[in-house]
Amino acid sequence: MYKSDINKMNDIKVAFAPKFLKINPYQKQLAEHIENFGVQTKGISHSKVFLPVELNNWQPRILHLHWLHMYFDASNYLASLYKLFKFITGLIFLKLRGVKIVWTVHNFKSHDSIYPLSDRICTWFVAHLANAIISHSATAKEVITTNLSLKKTDKVYVVPHANYIEDYENNISCKEARQALKIPDSSIVMLFFGLIRPYKGIEKMLEAFEQLQSDQKQVYLVIAGKPMDDRLLKLIKSKAENKHNIKPILQFIPNEKVQTYMNACDLVVCPYQEFLTSGALLLAMSFAKPCIAPRVGCMNEILSEAGGFLYDPDSEYGLLQAMNEAISKRTDLKHMGQHNFLSIKKQNWNSVAKKTLNIYQKCIDIKCL
Repeated sequence: MYKSDINKMNDIKVAFAPKFLKINPYQKQLAEHIENFGVQTKGISHSKVFLPVELNNWQPRILHLHWLHMYFDASNYLASLYKLFKFITGLIFLKLRGVKIVWTVHNFKSHDSIYPLSDRICTWFVAHLANAIISHSATAKEVITTNLSLKKTDKVYVVPHANYIEDYENNISCKEARQALKIPDSSIVMLFFGLIRPYKGIEKMLEAFEQLQSDQKQVYLVIAGKPMDDRLLKLIKSKAENKHNIKPILQFIPNEKVQTYMNACDLVVCPYQEFLTSGALLLAMSFAKPCIAPRVGCMNEILSEAGGFLYDPDSEYGLLQAMNEAISKRTDLKHMGQHNFLSIKKQNWNSVAKKTLNIYQKCIDIKCL
């Protein structure tokens, strides 16, 4: 973005909806960095479903949408459809007013919503109403354009997800972190980190890890995150029972504790079965950790063989083989983590802010429909 283009953005107002500015690092960092270029931002609560009324006094030029499920989740299906109707009607009114709509697709569909019809309707309407759509990878762009039958594929932009290097404290040693978790210094530690949902493949990970046990007594598996499914909660507890080297911390991990788990591990396991992007993968790379991940989608774009152990998710023993390979290359893990850190360091928030502002500029100047 040239200086003259940046000057054009002075006094432009952008509304972020729904408002996750305080609890989500992505939205918070994006808002702060685009404000450095003179843009004004404001977060809009998801409880304000009829957006034209909420935005009437502030009058933004751009409405930047993020997690859409907040606009159709409700106590029952009828309430969900009514809430969704108000949301879509509000978007149409805003567009008629000249407000440009930008949508960042963090997930193609909601992971937790119990209303798939509302999800599909919302996604389709927003995709076709949006002036611009932001995806985090080329793979995600293809998924979006194909599944939503978008004819204007040029309105879908790829803006890689920024790193998390400056978002979390990182000042304790591996030794201190392992002491806190009561893990021996000599162990190899694998970490699964983040909210625990069915699509994240934790069952297959536990099955593969169990097959390491006869030969790898000093390999530890730490599972840190809150289960969003009672069945998975019970499964993890039963698998960990009477096993010294499976350590489940089944709760939400506060920001100040993230460094403990990341610095205690040798590598991070991301055995996901369905995803557009992976925050856990980016977080691990930001902490200079190698990763185990399926060789599909955005994982292929973000993670290379130099920094990870990629496996075929359709192979029965793919994940197990990746774990065995990681163990056999223990002396290489630190170097692989440094490779990931240098790679992800390039994807900083300043770069993401500039690319996002370029998209805003195109929407305002070109008046794309």
